[in-house]
Amino acid sequence: MDLKKLLYVGTVLNIIGIILLVFWTEICTTVLHSKLTLSKTSLSFKLWKEPPIPIHLSIYLFDWTNAETVIKSKWRVKPQFEERGPFVFIEHHVRDIISWNENDTLSYQQRRIWKFVPGLSKGSIFDNVTSVNPIVAILGNKVKGMKFITPLVNSMLWYYNEKLYITKTVSEWLFEGYEDPIISHIIEYNIPGVEIPFNRVGWFYSRNDSATYEGTYTIYSGRSDINLLGTMSLWNGVNKTDEYDDLCSYISGSSGELYPPFTKKRQLSIFLTDICSTITLERKGEESVFGINGAKFIGTDYNFDNGSKYETQKCFSTDSLPSGTRDISKCKYGAPAFISYPHFYLADPSYGTRVEGLQPNKTKHETHITLEPNTGVPLNASAKLQLNLYIESVKGMSVFQNVIPTYMPIVWFQEDSSLTEKYCNLIEVFKQLSTGGLYFGGFLLAVGMFSIILAWYSMNGLVCRRTYTDLLVDEEYRT
Repeated sequence: MDLKKLLYVGTVLNIIGIILLVFWTEICTTVLHSKLTLSKTSLSFKLWKEPPIPIHLSIYLFDWTNAETVIKSKWRVKPQFEERGPFVFIEHHVRDIISWNENDTLSYQQRRIWKFVPGLSKGSIFDNVTSVNPIVAILGNKVKGMKFITPLVNSMLWYYNEKLYITKTVSEWLFEGYEDPIISHIIEYNIPGVEIPFNRVGWFYSRNDSATYEGTYTIYSGRSDINLLGTMSLWNGVNKTDEYDDLCSYISGSSGELYPPFTKKRQLSIFLTDICSTITLERKGEESVFGINGAKFIGTDYNFDNGSKYETQKCFSTDSLPSGTRDISKCKYGAPAFISYPHFYLADPSYGTRVEGLQPNKTKHETHITLEPNTGVPLNASAKLQLNLYIESVKGMSVFQNVIPTYMPIVWFQEDSSLTEKYCNLIEVFKQLSTGGLYFGGFLLAVGMFSIILAWYSMNGLVCRRTYTDLLVDEEYRT
């Protein structure tokens, strides 16, 4: 090859190699941001609006097996519970956009669609399960201290033969719901202080495919600041809730599906509309899914601490609760509802000593999510929470006579999702391109340098040979 051409090629390869080494990471980051940012044309928006990733909701109901015995013994016998399930449902999400806002946020409503999967379930949705009577528990909680209303409500409960426990099918407890005549009575006579904003009882009643149940989310699109991608800005048009005080009232954290890339955070916060508040996961180690390594975040005792260990959690605590639950009664229409980990995992021992049949287990009951750190994409997630109803003796209400204050486990939920191999392969392609470009840049730089050095030595050798030849010719001429 002509030495000038070799020198030219080497110089060009050097320039390209240096450009790749200096700018390739920035180029990849820019391309990644364009794919992750929520816009009407971005890839992530399409996948986020109607995710193709399968989600399974497993529901476990607590069957109060000795309810009648406990009542007859005047609560000298502990409530005994038997876990029933799982009752597994395929869950599909659809997000309906309301508006794209000027401050790089978008507002939307989320529909969750569930379909029962008998093959993955243990038991039938027509099995009977006995539990605390939710309507009785709600009414007892609402009328505490209301001297003039309590006798009226007590008479209503007696008239309709309402008990502290009730037996219904799994289907009725979940999506179908069941009618309770006392609800119609309360609605008809509009009894002050005991309003009930639903006409059937069921933990998921009226929720399947509802666009309004979870309210309106407003999240950041990440266009101006990728570090805000998926972060909650508002819920139902406000940035604070009325359920808690101080910092605990603020809408904060992710909406639960989108996370910024290149995260090095030690904590991950997620806002849950079901509890009108945020939970925080702690980074603990790594996990691999289809060969893709990710940062694993788990639920710790921080979330349901009463402020005795973590001062920032004090604003969640009411009435000096032992650590292990969070009062969500204001979020659930005044029901004496408390959220915890399943089987009171990581809770103060006092919760478990009041009842029998619970077996907290880290492997079964730990909440966790694993994020691929370069893209922020969740590789897998398993969210687990338990609903409990608090019951105690209520003055003037015979149905609560002799009741020992107890947090009664009602139902716990496990929502699982995992990235498929197809999408893990896409992440792997991006990672290979990110590092491959740098290696290729280094290769071009090396080849370019070698070409320049080769050309330089060749040209030096040629000059030396020409000089030597000229000297010989000159010497010969002189002689």
